[in-house]
Amino acid sequence: MNDENIFEKYLDNQEKGFSGFFKKSKSWVLIIAVITAIVLVIAYYKIAIVGGMSAAEVKNSIRIVSTDSVWVDKAVTAQGVTIVPSIIIKVQNVGKRPLQYVDFQAVFIFDEAQSPFDDGMTNALRTPLNPGETSEPISIKSMYGYSASSKAAFLQNKDKWKKMKAKIFARSKGSGLIRIGEIYPIKQEILGLKQGEVTETPQVKEFANEATQKLAYALQLDNQSSLWVDKGMINNEIVVVPSITFQLKNLGTDDLPAITVKAVFKIESSGEPFTEGVIPEAIKKLAPGTTSLPVQLKGEYGYSVTSINSLINNSENWKSIKASLYAKTKETDYILLGTYSIQRKVLTNH
Repeated sequence: MNDENIFEKYLDNQEKGFSGFFKKSKSWVLIIAVITAIVLVIAYYKIAIVGGMSAAEVKNSIRIVSTDSVWVDKAVTAQGVTIVPSIIIKVQNVGKRPLQYVDFQAVFIFDEAQSPFDDGMTNALRTPLNPGETSEPISIKSMYGYSASSKAAFLQNKDKWKKMKAKIFARSKGSGLIRIGEIYPIKQEILGLKQGEVTETPQVKEFANEATQKLAYALQLDNQSSLWVDKGMINNEIVVVPSITFQLKNLGTDDLPAITVKAVFKIESSGEPFTEGVIPEAIKKLAPGTTSLPVQLKGEYGYSVTSINSLINNSENWKSIKASLYAKTKETDYILLGTYSIQRKVLTNH
């Protein structure tokens, strides 16, 4: 065997290694196929999982199947109450892909003049809504509203309460706001208050304690919301308790230190005590002009059920519960911030 043959065999062996792999046409086909698959997986993730949709697909995928409306408390002080319009919708996914992280906007307009009043937006569908499925109620409320001395004052002067309607818009990642549904009227009803019903909204009054009087004029309650929450398992049953979440704003000129908050939950029909929740010094200090972080008050006791689904399916049999909210500092007595109905909605960990 001569030297040239030895050299040729050496080159053949080298080509069987890494560099030889790239010289084969089949190898390049495999590489291109792998790269293509990776690109397709990334594209699928961005579109199907992350939720990017065109404007046309958003419009064709979302159908409003039910609506309700009510005015809700926005802020409560010793001087009065502010209420804002809200609309509650359920949507059905009539498209071909799951819907997730969709923004819904309501534009509230005056009925007669058709001029805009205000708007509100919420992010919904945090859990994917699959094709054919219908969402849980989605609540959208205005940022601004009307103020009066009490909620009852609105009902007593209903002829001066201008009627409103709402237009609904939606958007997903990759699309702008798209109009969906019709124009929906907003009922002239206030959550937790019926015509002729006496309200427990606090009125301006004199307190014997000067510090308590000052607190009553300084504290404003904002962004109230309520629901039932899963407290855990006891004896193989799930315990759900009423819960109310809110923020407090200091309208005064001095710091408000160590604010304790309390909720007294009662049965609406009879006024019978149901449970209570207290958080000592829930807000360490509230400076003038500032708003606290959200505070959540939970009832100590509630209902025991074998499953959340059974409770939800029989929600019409729940007893309606309302919560009276109170606040105090070390130097003051409790002041009433307002009374609110607890929504029949459950947040669960099971």
